[in-house]
Amino acid sequence: MSAKKGFDKNSIIGLVLIGGILLATTYFTQPSEEELKAKAKEEKLAATKQEQVDEKQEKANTPITDTDSTLLPTNLDSNQIQTSDSIINTATLAKYAGFANVANGEKQSFIIENEKIKVTISNKGGRVSSVELKEFHTYDSLPLFLFHEDSSRFNLELTINDGIGGTKVVNTENLFFETADASFNVEQNGSKSLSMKLYYGSKDKYLEYKYTLSGNSYLVDFELNSVGFDDVISRGFPYYLNWSMFTPDQEKTIPNQQQKSTIYYKYSNGDIDYIFETKYEKDDLEADVNWIMFKQQYFNTTLIATDKPFDADSDIETIELPEGQTEN
Repeated sequence: MSAKKGFDKNSIIGLVLIGGILLATTYFTQPSEEELKAKAKEEKLAATKQEQVDEKQEKANTPITDTDSTLLPTNLDSNQIQTSDSIINTATLAKYAGFANVANGEKQSFIIENEKIKVTISNKGGRVSSVELKEFHTYDSLPLFLFHEDSSRFNLELTINDGIGGTKVVNTENLFFETADASFNVEQNGSKSLSMKLYYGSKDKYLEYKYTLSGNSYLVDFELNSVGFDDVISRGFPYYLNWSMFTPDQEKTIPNQQQKSTIYYKYSNGDIDYIFETKYEKDDLEADVNWIMFKQQYFNTTLIATDKPFDADSDIETIELPEGQTEN
């Protein structure tokens, strides 16, 4: 409980005295009429000069666009250009930390194939961007693809140390991998590999995606290796894989394909489960799984764990095609 407390006499006097001091200071420091006229003349002259300078600069400068769509004048000297680049680099560094150097690049594709499949791998994200089944065709005799680059996703979500005691999330799909390998075609009894590396600041710290294809096989071996990453990945944070696709048009009617397409998965204990074909829903996995399959009408795309199963801390989901995407 509290009582109201009013001003006492001394407080009122103190406030009045302060007000009096402020008024007196304003009066005695006020400039004379002659000083005010001289100051106004100086300000007008300075404004005129600045307008002339601005007009000359506007005529001389031609704006250009940098990678962040920021307009910059063409007559920057080298120091100014370096300063602008450093601002961009600082922003990239803040977003990607040690991956800043691989946040930009030129997109390239590599093809590994045998008698049965043709696999396209992109250096952006280091991922398989499309798979063509060479022995099959769509109902209208076109090449048959299991999925396409523009309607699929394969991304590792990494939680890394930011260098200042915190963490940040980086997605591999936004970064550019490097490779010293080239596209190849595997003969029936042969086997070849393509290695894609994502460097973290130096050549002794990297994430490697290694793809191996043998002749006469539908399986592509995918090996994930990390080198020098002990102090890169934050302790206690797993690698999260985001894998998704829109099933492409392969048969005569899309509604019929929709009724046959869904997700199957196999638990480590041997049980196989799936989302019912005519439902769109999200399931949390109850235990570790050995494989996850995108089942289509006649074909499937499956991710199979080899050394150890995928964590139970996962979920799967089927979604209805958005409006406007039902044609293909």
